[in-house]
Amino acid sequence: MKENTRDPQSAYGSAVLYFFSGTGNSLRTAKKIASFLNVPGTTTINIRYSKYIIISKQNNPITGMIFPTHGFTAPWAVIRFALSLPRGNGSKAFITVTRGGTRPFGIFFLPGLSGSASFIIAFILLLKGYRIQGIAEIDMPSNWMSLHWGLHRKNQDYIFTKSEKKIRTFAERIAAGKHYLLTLNNCIEFIAGCALLPVSFLYLIIGRFGLAKLFYANNRCTGCGLCARECPVGAIIMKGAIHPRPYWTFSCESCMHCMGYCPEKAV
Repeated sequence: MKENTRDPQSAYGSAVLYFFSGTGNSLRTAKKIASFLNVPGTTTINIRYSKYIIISKQNNPITGMIFPTHGFTAPWAVIRFALSLPRGNGSKAFITVTRGGTRPFGIFFLPGLSGSASFIIAFILLLKGYRIQGIAEIDMPSNWMSLHWGLHRKNQDYIFTKSEKKIRTFAERIAAGKHYLLTLNNCIEFIAGCALLPVSFLYLIIGRFGLAKLFYANNRCTGCGLCARECPVGAIIMKGAIHPRPYWTFSCESCMHCMGYCPEKAV
């Protein structure tokens, strides 16, 4: 948990930002939003700890949900967390989804596609009594490391710079008490999300379980257990008394945190 103690003008008295992040894109986005919101006492919370804050309407709060796209929808861990949140009682909320953008060969930029990710969480929050103030999809460097190699640093920096402009615009508009809903991008994502709902549904009930069983540790693994300790959803267990090795359970969200942070690059 981290607090932003800046004290500028804002339409809100407090802000709580819940984020889920595997390789770091959503964490980076959450930190940027916190800095641009300019809400005194902004608190960011990693949902891996499954904790939430019950906030009073008296200080005019706003709640944010920041998370990546998995299978053109929201990760199951995020859906489950949103369902566990307390009633909003009319307080404001916003949703920010990161998606995998890319810049092949450094020539042109291809935006990602988040599909139904933001709208499913928005629907859940509406049912729980929140009023949706804004929805934004943020392109970050595509990081599906189990599918493709990483982007060149120059292309990553290009995407980071491009995304920061949109994050600033979105956060400052939200902080001013304005809506960020009826945008061209949101309309495109809504149409695409509806079209891809069968894919997303199959991913949530079948696909993510299959992907969970694609991970293994090669001979470089030292059995340090870092992957198991740092897994955002606690899906990795260590097996073996003499030479422990990681074992991926069906709770794995395929967020690739283990792959990105393994000191031996053994995953």
